[in-house]
Parts: sequence; structure tokens; C-alpha cells
Amino acid sequence: MEDFPKLLLAGLFLFLFWFVVVIIKAYLRNSPLSRKEELIKYHRYLVKPVGWSFVAMFVLVLLFGVLMSKDWLAVLQRATVAGWLTAGGIYVFMIWGANLIRNK
Repeated sequence: MEDFPKLLLAGLFLFLFWFVVVIIKAYLRNSPLSRKEELIKYHRYLVKPVGWSFVAMFVLVLLFGVLMSKDWLAVLQRATVAGWLTAGGIYVFMIWGANLIRNK
């Protein structure tokens, strides 16, 4: 898998891009996440679901990949990328939903 580092960087940029979008959108919508302490508290809450989504997708792809292919390194790389992108997707979904809340 020659593009493994590129795919890992794509996942990292997914996290960073949406983190910046969240901050901007929170200020524009007057969301509770526009306050620094609320943003930090919400990201602490996100650690478990995002982490477990990474672990779940990593294990699923790893188990099915081992059954289908004998190339352990390629399977491990694909499982890592799948887990990383799944965690990024869950992060985007949850943070986007949290930004729908407005202050009264």
C-alpha cells in the first residue's frame, strides 16, 4: 500500500479541518461551543465514542482482512486507515450535531 502515509495525512487533515470549521461555526451560530471551556468539555466527551469507533473498525477490517489476504502489512495498513477515517467521520458527525444547539 504505497499511499499509506498520504491516507493517514488525509485523516489528520479531516480532523484539523473540521476542528477549525467547528470553531468558526460555533461563533457564527452563537453555540455554547463558542466558549472555550465548553469546547474543551465537549471534546473530552468525544474521546470515548471516537476512540471506540476507531477500535471497532480497525478490528473488523483486520479480522476480515486476515481471512482474505496473507499480506499482514497491507491488512494492518488498511485496517489503520479504515479506523482512522471512521473515527474522523464520527467526529465530524457528532461535532456538527453539537453545533446545532444555540444559546437562548
